[in-house]
Amino acid sequence: MAKRPDSKPATETLEEIEGLFDRLADWVSGNPRIVLGVLGGVLGLAAAIGLTQTVLTRGEERASRAISELETEFRRAMGAQPGDLELPELANPEAGKATRLEYIDKFLAAAEEHDGSRAAVAAWLQAGELQEGVGDLEGALATWRSAAEGAPAGSEVRGLALLRHGAGLERSGDFAAAAAAYGEAGAIEGFPARHIALAHVARCWVEAGDEAKALAAYATLEAAEPAAGAIPAHVEARLEELRARHSAPEAFEAEAAEPTAAEPEAGETAAASEAS
Repeated sequence: MAKRPDSKPATETLEEIEGLFDRLADWVSGNPRIVLGVLGGVLGLAAAIGLTQTVLTRGEERASRAISELETEFRRAMGAQPGDLELPELANPEAGKATRLEYIDKFLAAAEEHDGSRAAVAAWLQAGELQEGVGDLEGALATWRSAAEGAPAGSEVRGLALLRHGAGLERSGDFAAAAAAYGEAGAIEGFPARHIALAHVARCWVEAGDEAKALAAYATLEAAEPAAGAIPAHVEARLEELRARHSAPEAFEAEAAEPTAAEPEAGETAAASEAS
C-alpha cells in the first residue's frame, strides 16, 4: 500500500512527543503555584469523597446497631426469649398494649435520629406494625409512607416499605392508592419483589373496579418478563380470566343481544283465544 504523503517517520513523531513533554516540564517548573493549587484541589476532592463515604458507612453501622438494640429491647419487654421466632403476648393485654405504645414512640424517635439510613426504614416499618397492632391503622399508613420516603432512592428497602404501605392501604379499602404504592415498588429496577408488586397493581385495579387499568397493568407486568412462578398463581389466574373475558367482546355482545323467545303479536293472541 502506498504511504500517504503526510505520514511521518516514527522517529520524527517520537521527537515531537519528547519535545512536548520537555515544554510541559518547563511550564510546570516555571508555574509551581498553579500546578500545586490544581493538584491540591484534586487531592482535596478525592479526600472529601473518601471521608464522605467513610462517614456514611459509619453512620449506617451506628444506626443499624442502635435500632437492632432497640428491637432486642422491645422483644425482651414483650417476654420473648433469644431465638424465639414468634413474639409472645403478655398475660395482661393492657400491659401488652402499653408496651407497644411505649416502643412506637421509641422506634419513631430512632427513625428520626437516623433519618436517611436503611436502618431508619426498619425502625419506621416496625413502628407501623406496632401502630396497626394497637388499632391505629391510619397512623401506621402515615408511618409506612415515611419509611418509603426516607429510604434511599432506588433501594431494596424502599421497595419493601412501599409493599408494606400498599398492603396497609388494601386493608383500609383504598385499592386505587394501594395500586399506586405497589406501582412505585414495581418501578424500582433490581428490586427482587418487583414482579410481585406489579402483579398486585393489576389485582388492586380489579378490586377497585377499573378493569381497563388492570389489563394495562397486566400488560406492563408481562413486558417486564417475570420469571416462571414469580407471580402468585391465584393472581395470575384471575388476570388471565379477566383478559379472556375482554378478548372476545363480540361473543358477549351477541349473547347479550340474542332474543329469548318471540312473543306473539296481539292479533295472534286473540285468534288463539277464540280458537280455544
